[in-house]
Amino acid sequence: MKPIKLEDLNPMGATFHLRSTGKEYRLRPVNLSDEKWLQETFGASLSSVFSEIKMLHIARIVFHQLEEEDKRDFLQREVKFINEEGVEIVQKKGGAELLFWLISGMEEKLEIFQALMQTIGISRSMMDDQAAESEEKKSLQSQPTGP
Repeated sequence: MKPIKLEDLNPMGATFHLRSTGKEYRLRPVNLSDEKWLQETFGASLSSVFSEIKMLHIARIVFHQLEEEDKRDFLQREVKFINEEGVEIVQKKGGAELLFWLISGMEEKLEIFQALMQTIGISRSMMDDQAAESEEKKSLQSQPTGP
């Protein structure tokens, strides 16, 4: 896999859509203050958040990067759940946790993840190039060797 060079990174704003709210949300580009927050919040585990796509942590980062006006959709509110015993529970959820609960389906997860990557400076074409290289490498590894 070809390493990404620092000069290749170009942080940009991005958007994603949530079916549960029917709205499009805007993410701002990552700046130095955001990088500091990421390091203080996640430390050495930051790379595993992205490589393993840990959605609870991703939701926290996405919420942090949301434009301030868009954060208002995730003000704390009472949410009703029915637990495994069939008991209705009312809990207060807000911010990143509420965003996490509103994300549904693999397509939505991927859209949010790709939007977040764009705010860091990794474009969709860079991700596609990395995926193509990875597939090519797997293909070459699976070919039989010898007679």
